[in-house]
Amino acid sequence: PRLGVVRTGLVGTVFQWCCLVAGAAPYVMEVLSRGDTGGQQAEPDAWRPRALAVRFLVGGVVASRTGLWLFDLSVTQLVQERVSEHELGPVCGVQSSLQASFETLSFVSGLVFADPHAFFVLVLGSLGVVTAAAALNVFFAIGGRHS
Repeated sequence: PRLGVVRTGLVGTVFQWCCLVAGAAPYVMEVLSRGDTGGQQAEPDAWRPRALAVRFLVGGVVASRTGLWLFDLSVTQLVQERVSEHELGPVCGVQSSLQASFETLSFVSGLVFADPHAFFVLVLGSLGVVTAAAALNVFFAIGGRHS
């Protein structure tokens, strides 16, 4: 059976989310179990997570890019199939503006939470945003008839 563009995007989003959760969970659990959420430690290197947690984090992020790529391809295909030619320019312009705005927001978040002790906040924020995107994609996929 044919998977279709909408379901392919859903598979990509869920794959991205699963990879990020699997990668971030060991890191966040280690940071939270140490109680190191922003305070200074006696030793400068005491706050650093173990190498295994960092490897899981990096591996999860790298693997999640496959899901993001799959989702991006499906969105591009949906836009090309469902938006008329005379509306394509404004729709793509708004999409590009939104992407640039959220990318700028990620840069600002990095500046606000620049302390290495607060890196877990950026990790949790990223997980939250991907979770919201996955939920919206699920609602889109089950909310209507798609070919």
